[in-house]
Amino acid sequence: MLALLVTLSAVTLSGLASAHAAGSAHPDEWDRLLWIVLGLGTIVGVIVFAIMAVAIWRYRESSPYVRREPSTHNF
Repeated sequence: MLALLVTLSAVTLSGLASAHAAGSAHPDEWDRLLWIVLGLGTIVGVIVFAIMAVAIWRYRESSPYVRREPSTHNF
């Protein structure tokens, strides 16, 4: 949930910055600004996802609970 919140915040902030810059931008530059916003949002999303994946993996590895192999017989 935190990763989603951080990602949405970063995309919103980069969108606001681009919208502010677009106020003085020529209409032909809208496509370039859109790609900048989408690129920044994607980069931030990938970084946040990677950090969360590593954190979950490290938490699972350091867990004191023993994980059993899944049962192969039916009851």
